[in-house]
Amino acid sequence: MNLTNFIRSTVLKSHKVEAARIELRCLIGVSILVVSALTIFALFGCAQPRDAYYFVISQSGNPYWQVIKQGIEETGTKKGITPTVVFADLAGKDNPNWFNVILSQRPKIIVFGGLPPKEEAEYIRLADREGIKVAEVNFDPTPSNEAKKANIDLAFCVLANHESVGKRAAEFVAATKKRPDPKILIIGGPPGNAFSEGRANGFKVAIKNLVPQAHVVATVYASWDRAKAEGLVKESLAANPDLDFIYAVNDGMALGASDAVQAAGKGKQIAIIGVDATLAARKAIKAGTLAATLIQVPYWMGIETCEKAADVGKGVSVEKQESVPVLLISKEVIESKKDPLLQYLR
Repeated sequence: MNLTNFIRSTVLKSHKVEAARIELRCLIGVSILVVSALTIFALFGCAQPRDAYYFVISQSGNPYWQVIKQGIEETGTKKGITPTVVFADLAGKDNPNWFNVILSQRPKIIVFGGLPPKEEAEYIRLADREGIKVAEVNFDPTPSNEAKKANIDLAFCVLANHESVGKRAAEFVAATKKRPDPKILIIGGPPGNAFSEGRANGFKVAIKNLVPQAHVVATVYASWDRAKAEGLVKESLAANPDLDFIYAVNDGMALGASDAVQAAGKGKQIAIIGVDATLAARKAIKAGTLAATLIQVPYWMGIETCEKAADVGKGVSVEKQESVPVLLISKEVIESKKDPLLQYLR
């Protein structure tokens, strides 16, 4: 190879190396741009999703709301939507502006439930002001009542009614009483608690109509505490040894009542009714130490809420007001397996 050709070859190789370097730098630059774009999308691209459905609920430690969440999420898949369930009591700890973030995403609808009534009513007002459809799933009618007062049109309301739980308990007493004038003890939660008062008052009104000769010997308050309920029942049995029924407005207190009744050897005489259909209560019913328990099925509430929200988001008309049915569970109901609401127990 002569000198001229050698120089040409060397220059050509040098150009190729430089071209390769330029190409590599370009590839690296493009890669950085792509990664940056993907990062930006991941962080902000969801700021305005096309079909966001939010369910803002509270009491993350409450098993009722956890089951409602389960019903919402499992139904979302069937309805072709991706529901986002936010526990407000947790979201506020992570980001004080969490609700503004939700509003910025312009969701199809926001369904609220279980927050402190005044706080929830304010969130409803803020969402409505932004032109976002709002709805309610709740055990407390206060937020929906506040929305009505403010002329806010709720897309729908799925509402549990505590009085209807008490009424169903009274119907059970009327159907199973052994004498026309049964004696009944009512065990409430904390005095003044809306849930407790609703369940107790619903029972009192219904039993007066269904069994006029029935006698409520007393209403005692055990503040949701099993041991306290047991002690109160022991005292009541001393004053009323011929008691026929005990209606406790939650299962924990019903189980406490059962402890006292069994200790007194009056398990066959006194029928005990609880509320919430906890696993412990259902086991007690099978064992014969509780007569019945009632529940406004939370999984059903989650399903119904998600179905309605999906329909509203798609422009389908829905029933504005939906009352949550009450399931009464007794040994007969468990064994017959005929009540369709049993499928929603979790």
